[in-house]
Amino acid sequence: MPYKIGDDVFDKKAGKAWFEAELPDVAPGVRQAELRFASVDENADVYINDRRLVRHEGWNTPFSVLLDRIDTMRRPVRLKVFIENYSNEGGSISRCGFRPGRRRQR
Repeated sequence: MPYKIGDDVFDKKAGKAWFEAELPDVAPGVRQAELRFASVDENADVYINDRRLVRHEGWNTPFSVLLDRIDTMRRPVRLKVFIENYSNEGGSISRCGFRPGRRRQR
């Protein structure tokens, strides 16, 4: 059964899991895009086309990942997120957005 964003895939137990999605193609001329995560529970490693871009530690805090030179990436662009849940209170990804042509806000 596929899980939906916000589901507790660990059934309130500690565990680790992979999430995967294909990102939509960007319009010609767009060189950057942004992934925005509202939160993850608990830690997350974010990969694009099997290359790790960032590790986010902590739960319930938003974070962004800038995808620079998305116009040169192998198609389809595959997003993978490895989630580590240690708290026994669930594990999930809450709202993940993809915004072509945007820069990460600091």
